Amino acid sequence: MHFVYSEKICCEARYRYIYFSTDKANACSRSREEMMTAILGQGIYTIREASSLVQLPYKRVSRWVKGYSYTLEGDNRRKKAPSVLNVDIPVIDGRFAVSFLNVIELLFVKKFLGMGVSLKTIRIASEVAAEILNNTHPFAFQRFATDNRAIFLEIEEKTGNKSVIDLAKRQCEIKPFIGQYLKNVEFDHVTYLANRWRPMGEDIPIIIDPNIAFGKPVIENTRIGTNTIFKQYLAERSMPKVADWFDISMDAVNYAVKYEEEVLKN
Repeated sequence: MHFVYSEKICCEARYRYIYFSTDKANACSRSREEMMTAILGQGIYTIREASSLVQLPYKRVSRWVKGYSYTLEGDNRRKKAPSVLNVDIPVIDGRFAVSFLNVIELLFVKKFLGMGVSLKTIRIASEVAAEILNNTHPFAFQRFATDNRAIFLEIEEKTGNKSVIDLAKRQCEIKPFIGQYLKNVEFDHVTYLANRWRPMGEDIPIIIDPNIAFGKPVIENTRIGTNTIFKQYLAERSMPKVADWFDISMDAVNYAVKYEEEVLKN
């Protein structure tokens, strides 16, 4: 039993609406409403959308999401590397999609690779952190740091004391303050999980929130997608007209256009 889906992108909006239907045998185990409920609040992105958001090559993100096969020199046997992420969204009709927390984890992997941490260390750290935190999205938590070789997790004990663990070695370390490893990502004060991302910086009113527009980039305090604004701008070639059309500020239009141009460039 499986679901099949089709995608429709509204001519005036970038929001991706998901329509579920049963197969020819009508043998689906869950209703459309149940599946939509499972997706709402998580955000949903194709691999290509996710790669654009985090500004990484599509093929690399696809390998991290799906896993990949490889061979070693002198050995023709193909080996399987598992996915780097625990993907939330079910694979439907062979199509992969990821959640908001998965996107934040992609940012984490990108950041730590750029700081010199190996992918092998990242994989080990992910497994150990998932076990310690009892969560399938360990890299979407706030309490991580690195010394460019290892990844450290700060945990708070029942006594209120804080410990720092070298995840690869599974041992406590004495380390200074563990700062926020990703700027412009906001975290829940209770769960410490990421719940909002400001891709252009904290002073720019563009947000990515899994509870708004399926997690697509929007102007803050609205549900207007940056892509919707950008398409209207391409049609009008007038920022004042677009601002008037959507009843938003000229600055908001300008930021939306700049953001979408940056996404296209990358």
